[in-house]
Amino acid sequence: GSVVQCSSLRRPPSVWARHPDGIWSCVLDVGSMLEEAATMGPDDDGSAHSKLRMAHSAMHQLANARFERVTLPEAAGGAEALCVLPAKVADGDGGFPFVCKIHGGPHAASLDAFNVETALFVNNGVAVIFPNYRGSLGFGEEFLEALLGHVGEMDVADCVALTRAAIEQLDLDRTRGAAYGGSHGGFLTA
Repeated sequence: GSVVQCSSLRRPPSVWARHPDGIWSCVLDVGSMLEEAATMGPDDDGSAHSKLRMAHSAMHQLANARFERVTLPEAAGGAEALCVLPAKVADGDGGFPFVCKIHGGPHAASLDAFNVETALFVNNGVAVIFPNYRGSLGFGEEFLEALLGHVGEMDVADCVALTRAAIEQLDLDRTRGAAYGGSHGGFLTA
C-alpha cells in the first residue's frame, strides 16, 4: 500500500492510505489516535462520498471563520485572547453564543492551530475565546513569572477581563456563554 498526506495551513491534515487490495481510505489524525473516516473502493456504496461531502462543507465553513485578537492594556497585565467566530451571521441582535476554552498549565498557551473541538463549536454557530492569561508561555519571562504567588487571582482576573473585552468588541451574546478547561483550565473555570 501507500500513504499520502495533504495539508494546508487552514485545515487539518488529510491522510489517505491505499490498501493492497486497491481500496483508498481517508484517515484523520486526531492527536495520537487514527480514525477511519471514509473508504472508497470497488464495493463502495456511496457513503464514503457522502462523508467526504459533509467533511468538505464543514471545512469550508471553518476556512471562512473570523479570527480576532483581544488584548488587555499593559496596565491591566497585557493578556490576550484569540477569538474564533463563525462565518455565518449571528441570529438576532444578541450575537453569537460563545465558550471560553481555558488552557491548562498554567505555564502553557492557547495556540492558533486546528482543534476538533473548535471546529465543532464554530461550525455550529458558537464562537470560541482562547485566553492566554498571565503565566502563559510565549509572552516573555516577565509575563510568565507575573503569576507566581498570584495563582487563582491574576489568572482568573485575566480570563474574566478577556471574556468581557471579547463580548464588548465582538458580536458575542453575553447571555449565552460558558467556560471550560482541563487541569489548570478546569481549576480556573470552577
